[in-house]
Amino acid sequence: MNTTHTKGPWRVAKHDTLKDVYHVDAGPQGYERTTVAIASGKEAEPNAFLIAEAGTVAHETGKTPRQLADENRALLDAVKLAAVMHPHNVTFRQAIAKAEIPVYEPVK
Repeated sequence: MNTTHTKGPWRVAKHDTLKDVYHVDAGPQGYERTTVAIASGKEAEPNAFLIAEAGTVAHETGKTPRQLADENRALLDAVKLAAVMHPHNVTFRQAIAKAEIPVYEPVK
């Protein structure tokens, strides 16, 4: 991943005066922070938290959420293969159930 994105963690703050407006700020605690997104409207708060979480995860892992989802699918496929080879292993079935996610086409 290109690491030119704003370093995290990313946090959500409610706008001081505007109703239903949230901003997402990024940067280490105690340092100058950068506003990286502004969300408004009835879904502003959950959208702002989703944006902040994506930025924080990218900062923590060095990978985009898309890269992590792709890796999750690859690991899930490997566990599914292991479950076929070891059908009585409950741990594999539990891991598959926990990791199963809907399949969406990536936005390009």
